[in-house]
Amino acid sequence: MKVKFKRKNDRNHILKNELIKDICKSLLKDTSLMQFVGSIINECYGYQDFQEKITDECSKDANFISVNMPLISLLYDFYKGEWDLGDLRGGLLELLIYEIMKNKHQYSSKLLIELSCYIHIDNWKSEKSVDIGAWCCEKELGDCVECKIDESQFKSNHLTLMKNIKHKSKKKVETVFVSFSSTKALQSYITSEFPDENISHLSFIGKDNLKNIMNRAISC
Repeated sequence: MKVKFKRKNDRNHILKNELIKDICKSLLKDTSLMQFVGSIINECYGYQDFQEKITDECSKDANFISVNMPLISLLYDFYKGEWDLGDLRGGLLELLIYEIMKNKHQYSSKLLIELSCYIHIDNWKSEKSVDIGAWCCEKELGDCVECKIDESQFKSNHLTLMKNIKHKSKKKVETVFVSFSSTKALQSYITSEFPDENISHLSFIGKDNLKNIMNRAISC
């Protein structure tokens, strides 16, 4: 089976943002903060929301800011910047998952991994792009991941895309939905919103177990 990815260029300006890169690097160094940052990005739509969230955390732990100052400073700049926060919030999740997966395979030359890309399987090409695609040429196994900040952003066309990828790859590509909402909220939403859909082909990862994508990602 021949699999390849063709990257779209419409997200380059977001995924190359240095601030997003720095936040992802910080989270890869301390994965225990992933759930906290996931909650912020999911719940805070602007700077005022961010301020209230940090104030609330400080009321629970007086040392919270001093202990986590480097990351808090990055998030402060993130929310104070003059840019489209909606796009950047989504871009942060995509880049974080991409870096987690890439980090596991950093010494492998046998892995194809791409961001914001179409997937080609033999003579078939996906009509819609996926957020992250990975394929081990040696083992002929892969992952396709769709990322959304909130579970309600997943639509029927995302389910159709993942179903087609699973079918065309003869189940050699795992299909995954990832969100900054909780895993339970994500799975419950998909189940209730699309009751007639068979979702047995999907895996779900939320803010509470983001780092687990490293454990379940393909080994190449």
